[in-house]
Amino acid sequence: YVIFFLMIRRPPRSTLFPYTTLFRSQQKKFMDGLSKNPPKEIAQRKVVEINKWDGCKFVLDNGDWLMFRASGTEAAIRCYLESRTKIGFKKIEDEAMKMMKLSSVLIS
Repeated sequence: YVIFFLMIRRPPRSTLFPYTTLFRSQQKKFMDGLSKNPPKEIAQRKVVEINKWDGCKFVLDNGDWLMFRASGTEAAIRCYLESRTKIGFKKIEDEAMKMMKLSSVLIS
């Protein structure tokens, strides 16, 4: 007998929203740019911690966070975020999309 079990857990107040498909060289430039010149503020909140363990995770002064991570299997940047409020979530999401759009203009 074979038993197969798959559990998918979605963390509360967190999401992976549509990500930008880039060439590998652009992907590297985007991630290098975040590491070398990280934002001081995101969505009018101060960045108090930067974790570069598996991408670039920016923790804000209220505990919300935004993370960009290069996909290991495709030429894409994945973006994750978490907020305690819907309004905060939307502000961070909008800011992340601006950062990705701006970088794609600067990279190309």
